[in-house]
Amino acid sequence: MKVHPLVLALLMAGWAAAQDNQPQPLKVTTKTCGSYSVRLAENGFDEPDDKVSLIKNGKTYVTLSDTMVEMQQCGDITGDGIPEVVLMQFSGGAHCCATHSVYSLTTPPRRILETFTGHGDSLEVEQLDGRGPKEIVNTDWRFAYDLGMSFADSPALPRIYSLVGGQYVENTRAFPAWLLKQVTPASAKNFAGGDALYSYSLYLLAGKPAAADAYLKTLPKTYAAWLNNYAPDIRQRLSSAGIEDWPARAGVPDSARVSGIGGSFSRAGTLEYLGLIGSGQQATLRLYRAEGNKIVGSGALATFTGSDQQGWFPSFTVRRSTGRDDAVVADRSGGGLGYPVYRVGPQGATRLTNDPLAVASGLLADVSTVAQYVQRRYDDSSDKPLSAAQIAELDRKISLSAARAQPWAALLSSKIDLPKLGMFSVNALEVSRETAQSALVAGTVEIASVKDNKLSYDSGRYTVAIFLENRGGTWMVSKWQLTPRTGNFEDTYPAQQ
Repeated sequence: MKVHPLVLALLMAGWAAAQDNQPQPLKVTTKTCGSYSVRLAENGFDEPDDKVSLIKNGKTYVTLSDTMVEMQQCGDITGDGIPEVVLMQFSGGAHCCATHSVYSLTTPPRRILETFTGHGDSLEVEQLDGRGPKEIVNTDWRFAYDLGMSFADSPALPRIYSLVGGQYVENTRAFPAWLLKQVTPASAKNFAGGDALYSYSLYLLAGKPAAADAYLKTLPKTYAAWLNNYAPDIRQRLSSAGIEDWPARAGVPDSARVSGIGGSFSRAGTLEYLGLIGSGQQATLRLYRAEGNKIVGSGALATFTGSDQQGWFPSFTVRRSTGRDDAVVADRSGGGLGYPVYRVGPQGATRLTNDPLAVASGLLADVSTVAQYVQRRYDDSSDKPLSAAQIAELDRKISLSAARAQPWAALLSSKIDLPKLGMFSVNALEVSRETAQSALVAGTVEIASVKDNKLSYDSGRYTVAIFLENRGGTWMVSKWQLTPRTGNFEDTYPAQQ
């Protein structure tokens, strides 16, 4: 039997691979970008990982590997006459996970952007402001599967990178005019819920909160109800959008754990990032701000070691009557849940005590702590049931925390069964009114209860309104109330059809 030469070559290659136990790539291609060869060795989803290499005069300068790789663009992005190449790595998974790298093809190549693009499979290169180097537009999926949406309904917000000091850095908020051009009017053909959230968020990113509220009034009733239901949560979720890379730009290594919130902490009208930076067994709280094209960080405003650092992180940004923002921290380091409030500046962070927001946050923390223990007591999702001793200990903690929260429960306009409170999750807080003698702190919470000795995951959303008075120089809660919030994403479906 005569064997075709190509078949014979493949058989020989397979035999050779078997001899040295080294799988060979199924497909090898070479492309040209500038003076470089871009070599792709691909196996699909099989082992070993695919590889993409930048080669010049026989020397390999860069090699990236992942489940899949791709060369997506080649061209002069920066305008300096030297081409850039856009490479993509994909690790697999539904709607996830892609990383894009952009190299300027100098000798050696210089990486000018590396960004985790998640669900996004490409970068868009555009001239957004009509001058200078082009911008790179990526996708921000912070609302994926959120606010009651499926992935198909979830919008991807734009994430804009511009060239600063020879590197592409996130600079979304610097292009308000372009952002506003992307707004979709409710009259557009095939308008859907994702379009409404997308456009509402664009107004907020462009620094136009009043225009965002006005936009809601132009929407069909079901869309407006849904977004109004989640509006405080959306505003909080966007507080750090566009500035989350500031710690990295200030020199924080990629290996560090970073979490934070954005706001005007040290002065009204500024934009700053309050970040908790963790490394090893230590974490520090630092304030980051822009100085020209540079991002600078403060000294350590607070330092944590050991297990404490895992349960303490900035959670909410709250605007005060001065125009400055205070930071509400989620503190689980003590076993329960605390919401201490800090006033932050470059020189330090001061915990507030006799303050309306701090007193209201204390109420929310005490009630949330009860729910936290109740949830642990009745959660049956674990493969290993709680022992009798563990149940007894949780019952003891529920009793103690409920007794501590009972004085707050007595001030509630409706009844609440604390030992059956399986969820009390605070999503956003605002100081709605603040004078020298009275204040109103409002927010959104999700509440669920234990029914028939089982934890119910059918939670409801409520507006929590806490009324406070200054009595003889001491801030105290006079009453508080919970009001159901209405408006769900599924209610928008008839309008979308």
